[in-house]
Amino acid sequence: SALVKFQRNNKNNNKYNSLLFQEIIRKSFQGRRKLIKNTLKESYRDISAIMENCNIPDNSRPENVTLEQFCELTYAIEKYKS
Repeated sequence: SALVKFQRNNKNNNKYNSLLFQEIIRKSFQGRRKLIKNTLKESYRDISAIMENCNIPDNSRPENVTLEQFCELTYAIEKYKS
């Protein structure tokens, strides 16, 4: 088990949709020890390509991805959906 404390970081606030960011984080950590691409592929068909564009390895687990990478992933998914 782990205790996680989230603090708002206003530096990147305007770069991405915060609701989408929360959804991506929730879905990413939903499956214990699962790869990000497997937890997000149901919602985003081309998640492998999007992750590649964000320089996130295809075999990444959510606990190995930085906050900046999640922000970048959110921005890329938001752009992809438009």
